[in-house]
Amino acid sequence: MGTVSWHFRIAFSGVLQRPLRSLLTMVTASIAIASVVASMAILKGGRQRIERDLSRLGLDIIVVQNMVPSFGQVLKSKLLTKSDAEQIQKKLPEEVEAVAPTAYRRYSVCVPPSEEWTTATVLGVTAEFGQMLNLRLETGHFLSEVDVRDPRPVCVMDRAIVSEVFKDENPIAKEIEMVRGNSHLRLTVVGVLEDPYKLRKPRGQLDTVAMSRTIFASRLEFKNIYAPLGLIQDEGEGIGTILVKARDTDRVDAVMEKLEKLFPPEEKYVAVVSQKDWILETVQSVHDFTGYSNIIWIIMVGVAAAMIETINLLSVRERYTEIAIRRTEGATKKAIGLQFGLEGTLLCATGGLAGIGLGIVMAMVIEATILRWEVAFSASAIAIAAGLSVAVGIVSSILPAKRAASLDPIEVFRMH
Repeated sequence: MGTVSWHFRIAFSGVLQRPLRSLLTMVTASIAIASVVASMAILKGGRQRIERDLSRLGLDIIVVQNMVPSFGQVLKSKLLTKSDAEQIQKKLPEEVEAVAPTAYRRYSVCVPPSEEWTTATVLGVTAEFGQMLNLRLETGHFLSEVDVRDPRPVCVMDRAIVSEVFKDENPIAKEIEMVRGNSHLRLTVVGVLEDPYKLRKPRGQLDTVAMSRTIFASRLEFKNIYAPLGLIQDEGEGIGTILVKARDTDRVDAVMEKLEKLFPPEEKYVAVVSQKDWILETVQSVHDFTGYSNIIWIIMVGVAAAMIETINLLSVRERYTEIAIRRTEGATKKAIGLQFGLEGTLLCATGGLAGIGLGIVMAMVIEATILRWEVAFSASAIAIAAGLSVAVGIVSSILPAKRAASLDPIEVFRMH
């Protein structure tokens, strides 16, 4: 124990005798470790945000939708109807928690008395639609059973279409006018849905998730108006989609098999699609993307290690006389090598601790000024950063320590 303490005292003394070299080593290590902490926090925060937003689409949701039939199938294919939704609920009571028939229509929309029209997708839905998808409201409320049963002339709008139609005004209790062919509706806005995909890139902000954002945005536009199904669809008229919520994610595959049997191709030309597989595949793609992104900080750590090794080699060259004197006083090659190895490790470990703090500050500043998601720190990431600082110190000290230990004191005194 005493020998170890003595080696550390010698190493610490060597660090203090050369403050500029020591400071340069610590700063280099600190910057490298700060980049590790900041990049890991940013990537993890972005990944968690994407996973959370994707999961809200519903891992237990199955979509039954009409397919576009080929010419030979046009005559014998029938569109889905509300009765099909009722049939699903009736025949699969144990496996299915809720069923939501949904009709899609394109309407021209404006806020009277304005004549500025825009085109929007209007979804005719039931109250179960909002419950199944766990929609988050920015203000107001979603369509209730009473709204749908009557049906009342009310609607809920996505934030994106509200921003386009109402600009900066509060839309609650205001009317919108919708026109489609001979159909003319005036609906009162009762709720605004929060944008479930808050990773939309505002102009001028960093877009590091373009691939995932594009995949996600192509899945749902989130620029819709939600109205009671009975307002935009007549009784018996075909609908576009039936959303089916399984009682748990483990039953999704079994429910899909039963739904496919329930709608044979000769009766209904439909597709039964599970969102679970798509969501899990997309989440895995995000994991892969963030894994590849770690190459950035790995390269930075490697460059830092090479720079610190160069600094240590220069330090050894400047200390030839000190090394020779220690050798003549009885220090072994092992002791000399251990001294330089400990010096490099202590400096990098100290710089690493400062780098962890700097990295946390950097990540928080980037979050506040650039990002659209919260950074996420974890104990494992901090532990990895601390371990890397020690590893960089050891790796960058191996060659300098060997060179210092191999010096012949007689040759050193001859040179001087």
